Amino acid sequence: MLGGDTARRREAERLFLAAPAPLKAEFIWSGLWGAARDACRAGARISLNVHADPELRYFDQFRTFEAWAAGTAVVSDSFEGWEDFGIVPGVHMVMAELEDLPRACAELLADVPRREAMVRASQTLLRERFSPAAWQGRMLSMLESIA
Repeated sequence: MLGGDTARRREAERLFLAAPAPLKAEFIWSGLWGAARDACRAGARISLNVHADPELRYFDQFRTFEAWAAGTAVVSDSFEGWEDFGIVPGVHMVMAELEDLPRACAELLADVPRREAMVRASQTLLRERFSPAAWQGRMLSMLESIA
């Protein structure tokens, strides 16, 4: 998990450490940027997204898209609005409540074919919906409509 040090994220770390079969989960709170951050994401089997604030849970596009582009499966605490991005839970990423994240990660780590299929599906979604080529036509149409 890459992100700021918050009480909610510390609780997630505690849950991982207390899991029946502790996972080798790394919680990185700060100081990882650029190529080092990219290498960390690319070397991970799962990227864990935990929202800092329990009341403000949204789709963290930046972290998720970076992880997907690096070929890493994403597990996130649940959030609203995923439908707008074409995300299908269980196909593109795993979503679970905070207390269920260790179990969700353990299951995904144990199921290599499922994790690999999730990475392929998420990278396809990135290319089809969010690449510059995909946005070019929509942007041109929008500009032509106001010109």
